[in-house]
Amino acid sequence: MRIVEIDVRMTKDGHPVVLHDEGLGRATDIGEMLGRGEPRSAPLISGIYSPFTGKGYNPPVKSLPWQGCVEKLRLKEEHGFVWYDDSCVSPR
Repeated sequence: MRIVEIDVRMTKDGHPVVLHDEGLGRATDIGEMLGRGEPRSAPLISGIYSPFTGKGYNPPVKSLPWQGCVEKLRLKEEHGFVWYDDSCVSPR
């Protein structure tokens, strides 16, 4: 038997999102999208979430609406690189 555990979070307007974290900062480009800083600047200075320090902009999924916000986010990989279609781009 194989088991898969997933976490489902609800957005402010009631849309389900499959995401392990309660916050969007580590796994998405929420900081960049909402203008929290330049992706090329140091994360602690810009306010963009840093996966290495655990600090920066990391709003809970439940605090943001799906429409116009969460639906437009892009995933980040473990080192903070953002996925654009089939390629991964460095935030620096």
